[in-house]
Amino acid sequence: MIQWMDESSGKIVGFVASETLTDDDYADYFIPLLEEAIDEYGDVRLLLKFEHFEGWTAEAAWEDLKLWPKLENIERIAVVSENTWEEMMTWVTKIIEEISDTEVRYFKEEQIVDAWDWLSENPEELYRETKAAPVPRG
Repeated sequence: MIQWMDESSGKIVGFVASETLTDDDYADYFIPLLEEAIDEYGDVRLLLKFEHFEGWTAEAAWEDLKLWPKLENIERIAVVSENTWEEMMTWVTKIIEEISDTEVRYFKEEQIVDAWDWLSENPEELYRETKAAPVPRG
């Protein structure tokens, strides 16, 4: 399951991934909201928080993500995870960096404020007068 984070603002968007991610989570929720933010702001910064995460069944989604044309519009990704997932998240971070120029950093769960702060660096670039951030569906 994946959910929109209320702390999202402007071009900084956050999602919590928990339990098991599916292709539907990716295709019907995550990508449409991310594309809406990209269409609104151009480039975005993304926080992905993994909690009580059991893995994913979204192999096809992973392949689609690697080929997704808007991947280049993600400036930074902060990956926040429980300590038990550190090794896996390090691997995910390396994969994302391999397929794009996106800057990725890993943060432990207790460092989530640092993750938001890192995404918020250079705030003058982050906000401009436009419509509100996308409203989560569902």
